[in-house]
Amino acid sequence: MKRSKGILLNLLAATTGGQVTRAEAFLRRFRTYAPDIRLVIVKDRDSLPSINDADGWEVINVHIGVGRLRALRRAAWENWNLPQLMNSKDLNIYLTFSHYLPLFLGEEVYSIVGVSNLAPFSEEAWGVESNIVRFRMRLLRHTIISSCRRADQVIALSNTCKSILAECSIKPLKIKVIPNGVEIFNPSADDIQNSTLPCESPFILSVSHFYRYKNFERLIEAFSLLPAQRLNRLRLVIVGKPYDRKYFEEIEGLIERLGLTDHVSIIAGADRSSLDALYRNASLFVFTSLIENSPNILLEAMAYSLPIVASNVEPMPEFGSNGVRYFKAFSAEDLADKIEIMLSDPTGVADLRRRAKMRADEYSWENFTKSVIEVCVSSQKEGLQ
Repeated sequence: MKRSKGILLNLLAATTGGQVTRAEAFLRRFRTYAPDIRLVIVKDRDSLPSINDADGWEVINVHIGVGRLRALRRAAWENWNLPQLMNSKDLNIYLTFSHYLPLFLGEEVYSIVGVSNLAPFSEEAWGVESNIVRFRMRLLRHTIISSCRRADQVIALSNTCKSILAECSIKPLKIKVIPNGVEIFNPSADDIQNSTLPCESPFILSVSHFYRYKNFERLIEAFSLLPAQRLNRLRLVIVGKPYDRKYFEEIEGLIERLGLTDHVSIIAGADRSSLDALYRNASLFVFTSLIENSPNILLEAMAYSLPIVASNVEPMPEFGSNGVRYFKAFSAEDLADKIEIMLSDPTGVADLRRRAKMRADEYSWENFTKSVIEVCVSSQKEGLQ
């Protein structure tokens, strides 16, 4: 049996959101579970600045650039340069959390592909997107399926993801379900004392970047349907960056048309200390997304013991279980009813807080990291026997 030569971890797609969170959490724990495995990391030079050679691995920084052709430039680099890099560094395990498998890695390389994006497989997401986005999603769907079919092992972040891939003729036996972990910010006493909130309590909190599948219009409409007495002493706080600028502007317009300008605050990104203060002081958390794979933000809100209303689209119930109350994803009326019930039932809310925290405790980045490394090692042995 050949000895493992090392792993190439492809993080070129880890530039924002959950991809960055996953990469950083995994690497912070990597040496705990793989003290002797050689690791080479490929990443965009403008992302993940905290990851460098000083941590006991080699980092290759690649300049992909920005703009509409970014994905094509990245794919070109991955197909041409990455196989040569693996050969020159004498690496025989390819690992990515971003679903892409280059075409010419060679038979001696064992490939492990993680699937992080389920939007191309979601009827709900397709229904709210423009034609150009649907075209991109169609290409992405093809890429994901092709990569998974060619990979030796596939990591799915949820059972929902595994079922979807199996329906696309990916062999279930080579799909390993490894959910994301969750960790909350632990502020110092000074952080807590110096933290400030953008509004006074009570407030409803929602955290997600602005993409159409995040379904913010339902949240705004539901908020407008709350009883006037409730609305006059309650605010809605949304934290998220406007990555889809057109959609963001539509949400701003909806807020204005419904006369909610003085009742809704949008924060275009928040540091960990500020976000921690919001989580700790929110009266209710609402998660309206139409599609996720392993919903990081939902898990995070659960870890803070927040009472939560989430959309009833899988995999939200898979992760939230009985620690979350669910609403019909396309019904602002149902969401408004669920919000009002939650705000009027302190006893039920206390029970939900307890169950949400218990459920969140089942997910850890330690388990995620250990399980991924086990897949790398066991797959390597099986492939070389």
